[in-house]
Amino acid sequence: MDNFDLRKYLAEGRIHLSEDEGQNIADFLNANYKEIASKLGNPGSNFEIIGDNKVATAGDGNEGIDISFDKNHMDKLFPKDDPYNEVKELTIAGKVVYYNDYRGSKMNEERKGQDKLDDLEAALTDQHAKNVISSGRFTTIDTFGNGEDVTPLKNVTKELEKELEYLKNNDMVDTDEYDDASDDLEAAQEIAQVVKKMGGEVAYGGDGLMYVYTVNGKGDLLGQAV
Repeated sequence: MDNFDLRKYLAEGRIHLSEDEGQNIADFLNANYKEIASKLGNPGSNFEIIGDNKVATAGDGNEGIDISFDKNHMDKLFPKDDPYNEVKELTIAGKVVYYNDYRGSKMNEERKGQDKLDDLEAALTDQHAKNVISSGRFTTIDTFGNGEDVTPLKNVTKELEKELEYLKNNDMVDTDEYDDASDDLEAAQEIAQVVKKMGGEVAYGGDGLMYVYTVNGKGDLLGQAV
């Protein structure tokens, strides 16, 4: 094989290479950027190879698009049982590519929600209020029901005020129940103030649900699982 001539074998059709073999996926995608943007929306940045030479990535790190010529490789990276990363097929410049678009994905929404929840907890000064945010429930009432089902919008502040009024009217002021409800109301009032400063809503992900704190025009804390 000392006199082996690769170019001659290729010219004669005796060796067949995949049309994608050796082609840089990032270069291909950047050359066809406008077509990709028209079909998938603005990717957010140019495509580049980041550690895996079979995959090109565009985006800001947390949100973006991964694209490859190799379907099997993508299926290994993003198994079908992964609920957050679906591999889809797309034709660009006449070639089929496989992509995972994780811009605005549920996983990222949950991550952002958890970050906002952490910010809310950090901004609170009352330890009981912090405990409520950490556990997702007050001592006296459940803001989000059992935490597993969608719930109607609940005015947490009003329910706690009603509970205190009930206990007071039944001569239960000097009871643990009254102390718990009083602590809950103080916590709800502080949480409402901070949520309002944070834009009026804090939503974070749960087991297939979003748990949402909002504030109404009167400054009452509202809670709902959606």
